[in-house]
Amino acid sequence: MFSSKGSDVSSISPSISMELDQSETDKVEVDDIKTEDQSSNETFEETVKKLQSADQGSEIPSNLPGGVVMDQLYIIATEDLNVLLFSPNSNFAKSLADIQGTTELQMSPWKLENDNMSMKRSVTYIKAATKLIKAVKAYEEQTYLKADEKNFAVLASVSTPDVMYGSTFKAEVLYVITPGPELPSGEQCSRLVISWRMNFLQSTMMKGMIENGARQGMKDSFDQYATLLSQTVKPVDSKDLGSTKEQALASLKADPQSDLKLAMQYFANFTFISTFLMGLYVLIHMCLVAPTTIQGLEFFGLDLPDSVGEVVVCTLLVLQGQRMLSLILRFMRARARNGSDHGIKAQGDGWLLTVALIEGSNIAAVDSNGLCNPYVVFTCNGKTRTSSIKFNKSDPLWNEIFEFDALDDPPSVLDVVVYDFDGPFDEAASLGHAEINFLKTNISDLADLRVSLEGKLAQACHTKLHLKIFLDNTRGGNVVKHYLSKMEKEVGKKINLRSPQTNSAFQKLFGLPPEEFLINDFTCHLKRKMPLQGRLFVSARILGFHAKLFGHKTKFFLLWEDIEDIQVVPPTFSSMGSPIIVITIRQGRGADAKHGAKTQDEQGRLKFHFQSFVSFNVANR
Repeated sequence: MFSSKGSDVSSISPSISMELDQSETDKVEVDDIKTEDQSSNETFEETVKKLQSADQGSEIPSNLPGGVVMDQLYIIATEDLNVLLFSPNSNFAKSLADIQGTTELQMSPWKLENDNMSMKRSVTYIKAATKLIKAVKAYEEQTYLKADEKNFAVLASVSTPDVMYGSTFKAEVLYVITPGPELPSGEQCSRLVISWRMNFLQSTMMKGMIENGARQGMKDSFDQYATLLSQTVKPVDSKDLGSTKEQALASLKADPQSDLKLAMQYFANFTFISTFLMGLYVLIHMCLVAPTTIQGLEFFGLDLPDSVGEVVVCTLLVLQGQRMLSLILRFMRARARNGSDHGIKAQGDGWLLTVALIEGSNIAAVDSNGLCNPYVVFTCNGKTRTSSIKFNKSDPLWNEIFEFDALDDPPSVLDVVVYDFDGPFDEAASLGHAEINFLKTNISDLADLRVSLEGKLAQACHTKLHLKIFLDNTRGGNVVKHYLSKMEKEVGKKINLRSPQTNSAFQKLFGLPPEEFLINDFTCHLKRKMPLQGRLFVSARILGFHAKLFGHKTKFFLLWEDIEDIQVVPPTFSSMGSPIIVITIRQGRGADAKHGAKTQDEQGRLKFHFQSFVSFNVANR
């Protein structure tokens, strides 16, 4: 009775409209399944291989906005987990149906469609009765959205037309199987992430009630799913996962070199050899020559050159000696900077950042001899760590570990710069730089990373660094509550914890990693040439804005650490009587959000104007 009138029946899935005569449908489905089983001779593995061969490298689909109901690591290869969950010959689906009380389970064979670009199958079953609803028949269509050598994504669309308002919605569940981190035992590890959403085919006033009921049903159903899967496949223990970092770092062994060997490498050049030979020649000459008589302006203790040739030779000796002394001092400074902090652990409780510098490749040379003395500087939240210097190496091997003291707030960016110790004019020359943004990269992807450096020299030589980065929080599961309690004291206002569904939608909107959480959001106007109404999102590390006008989307976010100043401008006629929050970004930052800036000052700093808040004081705090 609450459904909108005039809804187009054709918008409903064919699988829903087919249930007009259930008895006839059941017979037809069973007959079709038998016919297809007899005609299909290919195994499930062979069909999947055909789908993998047609894969065009598409991205893995992101989690559905309804929320993640399961995220677990299992000690099994991704291909084997895919076979276990979706192969027609697997007993997992039947065992799950027995546990959940599902009856009359019928699964059609997998079919390749669109020139082997997609693979689908249909599943029908009768769901067990609950306290709220009777036993109903469900129609499920499973489709492979992604299948390559290691990654699999299957979307299941479930319709239950017999339930109340069942023709107005479908429940969609996304199964994503990806490789997990390396385990100390050397066994293969897979990550299974299951998310869901309600896809409403018609507008209905009961949308909120339907979603709430489905959310609880999803939770109960996949709790049983996870329990059965854990009994079938061994899940990864958190202790084993935690030791992955220690295992990866323990395998790093720095290249031990004695000071004598390094000195021979560093001083094996024309300057040192020529200066040594000239000095040796002068010493031998002093031993062989007889002392001269004092004449001219000379006196005892002062022996002046007696000819222009002697002046030239003395000048050359002084210049060579100066260069030689500069080399010795530079070598001593380089050896004093050992770089690695092996054995020195970070202090404090919070976000712990560990960076392992493995090696570099194709590092550019500034000097004409084609050699360089590179070292790397890491900067995060204003703190720096410096590696040791590798003499005369274009492909240096470091194997050094650096730890940053624990931070209260999660870090946003890690800056990496490679310098040449023997730069021009005795200054360190930059050989390339890179920025690792933790908001644009999942933490699990940083465990083994090869970074391409930017800069003229680095891009010309295709310079790369091999890094292993680990970001852990020692506070465990109380990260969000600890952060919100700290923010409540600063702003003097109670901050409510947002729901997982809201956080998931926020992360998907801006492409953020799972550990980023939403604090609050506000309706406001972005002032450029014309005010643009949208929403301002505030999280632990970013300030994001999103608007949609006539199908055109405006979306950007700013890092808190990039913000230099926040000012309040009094209301004006152009701001429609509303105070304006002006946010100024540090010079050279915020390039991705430049399209949202109103002005750029003479120093090159971007300025963003936000106005027309419903509650300006709350938003300003």
